This record gives sequence, structure tokens and C-alpha cells, in this order.
Amino acid sequence: MEVLLDWSADPNTQDSTGKTALMFAAFKGNIECMETLLDCGSDVNITDQNGLTALHMAVDGEQPRAIRLLVKSGAKLEAKEVGMKWTPLLRCAGLKNNGNVEVAHELVRLGAEIDAADEDGKTALHNAILNGHHDLCDFLIKHGASLELTTR
Repeated sequence: MEVLLDWSADPNTQDSTGKTALMFAAFKGNIECMETLLDCGSDVNITDQNGLTALHMAVDGEQPRAIRLLVKSGAKLEAKEVGMKWTPLLRCAGLKNNGNVEVAHELVRLGAEIDAADEDGKTALHNAILNGHHDLCDFLIKHGASLELTTR
């Protein structure tokens, strides 16, 4: 990759779905690759066709270190994807196979809005409950998630 970047390859080149090398590296948690891409001008907030950013991809890949690096590099914690308008925290709680407390902890520690809602008014707590992520529910409640918010 460094050879390509040395020859002025665009680090923001997108594939047919709009994904960039940074998104793939974030999903895999390849910090060295991410640092190289960021040093070469990779846009940390570029979106794919579904509105996903590298931060969403790091959440999907359950990569807390990648999340830290992306936020430190300017990733927007409240970026919403196109479909359900999920922020990275909502996505963490909303994916059936995710619900990773370590990922949620990192997002909240870095300043993610714990009660951010999607287009239906669902918060991360709603999503965690709906997907049976009991440990994540406990974490969100202990960290101030509202028990009063209702969906639309």
C-alpha cells in the first residue's frame, strides 16, 4: 500500500459500493495501515453508498483501538448512516451479532451521545433491548441512558 501511496495513489478511492481502504482497514483493526492512510490524507468522514463511515466499519468489526484512532483523527461520533439513520453507537446496539460492550464503552468515553435516536426515535438502549444485548443494556443504563424516551 505504501508503494501505491508513494506513487500518488488517491487514498480516498472508493470501490463500487463506495468503500475506501480506510474503511476496510478500520473493520479489520489494522492500525498501522490506518495510520499510513490517514497520514496520506485519507478522509476519515467519507461515506459509502449506505452512508457508512470508517467509524461505522470499526464498530461493525468490533475494533476499539481503531475507533480511538478515527475519533482522534476527526471522525464524527454522531455520523448517521442512510438507512436507519444509526450513529456508530446505535449501530453497535442495533446489529444482532454485535452489542459489544467494549466498543460501546469506547464510543461513550469518547463523547458519543448516549441517547441519540434514529428516524423512529429508537436509542441505543432500545436497540440493545430489541436485540437481547443484556450486558450492553446494563452498560447503557449505568452510563445514563434515559429510561423515559419513547419511540415514534
